[in-house]
Amino acid sequence: GNPNDPELLFRRGMAYYMLGAKDSAKADFDKGATMSATMQAKAAICFVGQGMLLHESKSYPEAKALFTKALSFTDQKDARIYRAIASVYINAETKDIPEAMNMLAKALLLDKKSAENQILMGDAKMTEIEVEFKDRDFGESAYKGNKRTIKVLLDLLTLAFMLYFAKKPFYAMPGRL
Repeated sequence: GNPNDPELLFRRGMAYYMLGAKDSAKADFDKGATMSATMQAKAAICFVGQGMLLHESKSYPEAKALFTKALSFTDQKDARIYRAIASVYINAETKDIPEAMNMLAKALLLDKKSAENQILMGDAKMTEIEVEFKDRDFGESAYKGNKRTIKVLLDLLTLAFMLYFAKKPFYAMPGRL
């Protein structure tokens, strides 16, 4: 492939990002974003990469501006861009679930059959649920202390005994023969 292809630069940038080499990721995103006017639609994904790095460094307005720029380059008709932006909002340290859901709703309108839309929607909804923990009012846990561990070990030993002698049951009877 073409080493200057924005899509390939974005993928390599994401690989660098996941490996923790953020400077290399930034270099690839920057290179992909500076493509000629004929490749602007393909370069849009690199703006999402740049925005992801800015969002991570808590430069939210600058990140949002890059996301908007990426969407404008594709005339807001590329579901991949919406999914990539939603992914940033879902996976960020400071999550923005309502904005992610908004982006995913737009991606769903453009690409109804994409499984990735559904997966990201599930991730967003799971992140959105707040779990409330409370202490027990009565009783105590059955898993407290070593009693439970001993019972489990005895159950496993019994199960092993039964499985071993299921094949040859007369061996389990001493004094036979």
